[in-house]
Amino acid sequence: RLYISGQLQEYDANTVIQMLGRAGRPQFDQTGVAVIMTRVESVRLYELLCKGAYDVVESKLSENVTEHINAEICRGTIKDVAGAVTWLKHTFFWFRMQVNPMHYNVKDNPEAFDRKLKELCTSSMQDLEEAGLLSYDEECFDVIPSEGAFLMAKFCISLETIKLFNSMRFCDSTADVLTALSSSKELSDVKLRRAEKRPLAELNKKVRYPVKSKTIKISEEKVFLLIQISLGELFEGNEEFGLRQECPRILSIAARIAKCFHEYILVNPEDLFFNALDAAVFISNSLENRVWADWSAVLKQLPGIGAAMSKLLSNAGIRDFNALEETHPRMLEQILKKNPPFGNEILSKVSVIPKLSMDIKTQKKGSAWEVSVSCVVRKRQGCTTDNVTGWFILYAGRRGGRINFYNRFKARLGSTTVHKIFVLEEPGELEKQPLRVIFISDDYAGVQESRDCLAKAIVGDQKMAPSASQTAPAAAPTAKKKKPLAGGCAHTCLNKRTCRHKCCNESFENLYLPAATGSSKRTTTQDNLMEMRSKNLGFATRVDSLLPPRAIDSRNDFPKTDFDLNVGAPSAMDASNFETSFLPLLPRANRAESPPLPPKINLTDSPPLPPRVNLAAQSPPLPSRIDLTNTSPHSEAHPIPDEFCLAREPAAHSNTLDHDEHQKEHASYDEMFASLFQ
Repeated sequence: RLYISGQLQEYDANTVIQMLGRAGRPQFDQTGVAVIMTRVESVRLYELLCKGAYDVVESKLSENVTEHINAEICRGTIKDVAGAVTWLKHTFFWFRMQVNPMHYNVKDNPEAFDRKLKELCTSSMQDLEEAGLLSYDEECFDVIPSEGAFLMAKFCISLETIKLFNSMRFCDSTADVLTALSSSKELSDVKLRRAEKRPLAELNKKVRYPVKSKTIKISEEKVFLLIQISLGELFEGNEEFGLRQECPRILSIAARIAKCFHEYILVNPEDLFFNALDAAVFISNSLENRVWADWSAVLKQLPGIGAAMSKLLSNAGIRDFNALEETHPRMLEQILKKNPPFGNEILSKVSVIPKLSMDIKTQKKGSAWEVSVSCVVRKRQGCTTDNVTGWFILYAGRRGGRINFYNRFKARLGSTTVHKIFVLEEPGELEKQPLRVIFISDDYAGVQESRDCLAKAIVGDQKMAPSASQTAPAAAPTAKKKKPLAGGCAHTCLNKRTCRHKCCNESFENLYLPAATGSSKRTTTQDNLMEMRSKNLGFATRVDSLLPPRAIDSRNDFPKTDFDLNVGAPSAMDASNFETSFLPLLPRANRAESPPLPPKINLTDSPPLPPRVNLAAQSPPLPSRIDLTNTSPHSEAHPIPDEFCLAREPAAHSNTLDHDEHQKEHASYDEMFASLFQ
């Protein structure tokens, strides 16, 4: 016997057969002996097992009969209780109940069998009716399934989880929805082991929504943490190998439940709150794509980019599809340490992802506001196909209030603008809480556009004004900032044109863009640029010089800039031409801070030069060449060649120049010094 779940139970039949098969030595014996020691009441059980008569499959339909009856009602197979009984008599459950009634707690007689089937069907339909999934026709008393019953059958959701959805309609945050999903019946078989409590407690400090308790005590908390750990890629080492193995199955089940909850709460839109719908859409989109929809790792949805590459791109400041689209392919290869044409392949995959935009117009009609939302699904750069379609969701409402509009539609890339119009019956509420309009892709995580519609900023049939978060001035910083550099901010960004810092963009305009027409004032930076231009030094550096020749030839779409050579300052140009092909110039040092130069020396006041010395008149004449070949003691036997005769001349007269050449050399030196002093 085996100790399972706090009590002793008999070994499983497959386990006993496996143990019996290990008797004997296959290399030496032809037979084996297995000894089974058990209780007297279990002897008959193991005798049947050895003969093969115990290996009988029993039906499990009685454990989930409610879900099966609901599915058959949605298909139209079952119309009433009598039809449900007839359907059960054609199942394996009916056959096994007649053969082995003791296993199903039924007496061995035909009347008890019919009574058992009728009780199961009646209780199942009553449970479905109480959950709001069924209703009865008053004329013919047939059962009518609701939209929730169809969703229950479509996503294979249990009745207990559907009842849980009814309480989740009032959730106010994403954490509440995740907590409810973790306690569903489909995930109840996940067990919490003692050895997993410590690693889960450590990972609880890194998740987005941590558990309040210090220790993990129940399996629902384990599921709650594993969902967040998988979406956030928080596993670092190999210590949590068992937890890693459970995550794919948990995510698959949780994604199915979240998708069902997203559609289930739309069954009764009059009782739907905006916060619950927003959390349901966010959780469903994140679980479907295995990544947080508002996280920087959304790029790992692209084929060929995993968690490691998405982290490298995030560290380089590329955290969404729009930033990835604007990055040069050679820069992507440098960041990801790949060879060409890997960057071009990544950009071609990004081009099929839709780019969303909205245009909101409002008009007051009587005591209500009519809000018209134009949803545009744009193409990205490099997209060459028009046959890519996808599903999109548009919904609007006020935080803490009920939902005002919801629609899920299918659109094509580069398609005609989709117009959605809805009327708000209580315009006074807009002054208290702005109307939130969200346009999101149902196929990709992180592809969305959202706006706030304020009643105070609406003027007639015009475009909506920017939201409060866009127009509100920035709060005064309290921390001490660094001293800005000359002509710009203190950030050391590589490319201030494409940087997301506002100060970097302002410093770029002040440094590189010419002054407005009619302005008579010029900054010191512009003067420096004009001086550099006059010296033909230039003020920008091409990225081409930083890349290898083969990388430059693979893509020649760098933006070109033209300069007016007749004017000191660069000619006027569009600021959009300044892309990643140009690197910012370091600001010129301030001349006022440099030390003063020494006073200029007046050479006219210097004393006159001494008179010229005539070396020809004072120096003695050079002696004649000495023939050393005649003075050698061995001249007759070993004469010295002529080319080595100069080596034995005196050191004081080693110079072989004659008197005229000495004069010419001194004269050239005098002329050179005279020209320098002049």
